[in-house]
Amino acid sequence: MQTILGANGVIARELSRQLPLYKDRIRQVSRSPRRVNPTDELFSADLLDAQATAAAVAGSSVTYLVAGLKYDYKVWQEQWPRVMRHAIDACKRHGSALVFLTTCTRPAAWMA
Repeated sequence: MQTILGANGVIARELSRQLPLYKDRIRQVSRSPRRVNPTDELFSADLLDAQATAAAVAGSSVTYLVAGLKYDYKVWQEQWPRVMRHAIDACKRHGSALVFLTTCTRPAAWMA
């Protein structure tokens, strides 16, 4: 099982189109996940919730973190560390490799 945290976004959709070439089980995770492939498993979770994130990752050999937040630096300052911490903790707990993908080419000053 390969899990995509942050399903429905641009990166997640493209990743979802490519993964079936290599893996047959894909779990789409977001607050309102949608299938990209007919066999996708859907899992509704809020990544700001540690327990929900852990449940979403359970059984995954690889987890891709491609979630995005509202384009507001205050939201990112407050919420991104929690999302990242929950993803890391969930992957450690369940023995899943974590792959982080982003479109950001240069971190904002507050991320440095």
